[in-house]
Amino acid sequence: MQPVDQMRALYNSGKKSYIKSASLENNEYRSTHWAANFGWEDENGAGFFVAYNFANLYVGGGQKNAISLDNGNQGVGSVRVYTPIGDFMKITATAGHQFWDRPGKSNKGLSLVGGNLVFDPAKQFASESKLVRIPAELQSDFYFGKSDILTVGVFYSTEKMESEINDWVTGQNKSKSKTTTDQYACYIQNQLFLLNDRLTVLAGLRYDGWRYYDIYDSASDPKDPEGMYKDTVTYRGGIKYKINEVFAVRSSGGTAFWPGASSWFFKNTNAGNTWNEANRNLKPEKTWMVDAGLECKIREWGTSMSITPYYGRITDMILYRYDQHPTLPAVSIVRTRNVGEAEIYGVESVVEQRIFERIFLHVSHTQNHSRIVKDPTPYDGVHPNLKGNQISNAPDYQGSAGIRYFNPAVVNMQATLRYSGQRYYDNDNTDLPCYKMKPFQTVDIKLWRDWTLYESLIVSAAFSCNDVFDETYNSEFIYVNPGRTWQVNVGARYLY
Repeated sequence: MQPVDQMRALYNSGKKSYIKSASLENNEYRSTHWAANFGWEDENGAGFFVAYNFANLYVGGGQKNAISLDNGNQGVGSVRVYTPIGDFMKITATAGHQFWDRPGKSNKGLSLVGGNLVFDPAKQFASESKLVRIPAELQSDFYFGKSDILTVGVFYSTEKMESEINDWVTGQNKSKSKTTTDQYACYIQNQLFLLNDRLTVLAGLRYDGWRYYDIYDSASDPKDPEGMYKDTVTYRGGIKYKINEVFAVRSSGGTAFWPGASSWFFKNTNAGNTWNEANRNLKPEKTWMVDAGLECKIREWGTSMSITPYYGRITDMILYRYDQHPTLPAVSIVRTRNVGEAEIYGVESVVEQRIFERIFLHVSHTQNHSRIVKDPTPYDGVHPNLKGNQISNAPDYQGSAGIRYFNPAVVNMQATLRYSGQRYYDNDNTDLPCYKMKPFQTVDIKLWRDWTLYESLIVSAAFSCNDVFDETYNSEFIYVNPGRTWQVNVGARYLY
């Protein structure tokens, strides 16, 4: 997944840290997933729903004694209880639980000596990252007749994150950090249905607050820095008008706010292969977006189309970057900073068409323009001004086209072409392997069927294959798509 030739090219271009973890052999992946859910509802519309998903993951690093994820566990669960109160209101209470435990191991790895690759499998670091997040929400919907729904709610979440790096052999601690983040929110939204439901109007207001506290970082001075609180008010609104049975127009707009991850403010790491440099002065990222769209549905033809132009601005956009350590070739430093402003605009289009009774066509395409339009003086006097650069992970176009065949009595099939324009993985628009993803196209297929055994037992089976033609392309920063992959699923559902 990190080809030696590409990592060597990065090394020769000054990005020296990536050669250490280049894949000398095939990376190994193993995963086990368990999922369960249960729901119940009475004749009055009151009920509850419980679900949990668990996974155990192993990711080999493509070298002896290099384990990116050493049998890490993660899970996410939720419970929801809801009940109507007459015809006037409905109350919904939701709670959740998410965790991950991600241990990893690293060796001394590869290095270049006199232009030759030298591999040292000696054990070096053992790292671990843990997170526990518990959210809860209480929401009430009030029905003022059939044309007015007022929604109010409150939200709370607490998140505890810990990470540490130890010497793999001696167990001596090299770095340790922890942070707790609480989020508080309250919101109100009103939705109106007018003109015999041909006109829909929506408006909403939300307050969010984030509290960062209970902080410890072994590489900071002081090691227990003072926390902080950030808050904001965001807005949303929308309107949709159904012209007739075929055409409808709509428009929406809103604001967003992202204060940043706790590690960006407080985590300084000077151990391991990836160091962190905290930026306590990081400003929150603020966004506003608007869109307008046209929808078309012709039922007798089996046609559904929509086109949606959009425009937005991001102020104080947060940049997340990896810089090469000036004296340690195997180490990169993670830094964050704000740029002045970014502009985003484009158009999304979707077409669904019934070709024959059982064959359907689906096409979606996004034409996008995302650029940094303002950048203050570079923060360290070394990196270039980013004005005019393409925003990372934002290709100028991407989309898919697929054919579906539905025949429940025999088999259901789908073939999908996915494509994307070039994208950069950093906002410097670095034109190097893995930093710049070339345009790609790939084909996926899937076959599935359900069998009803008795009245309540349903057995299902599915086969899927991604990247049928084994295309090579970057799927994530410094990682190359593993190629053709296939999966078989068999399941059963019992309804009572």
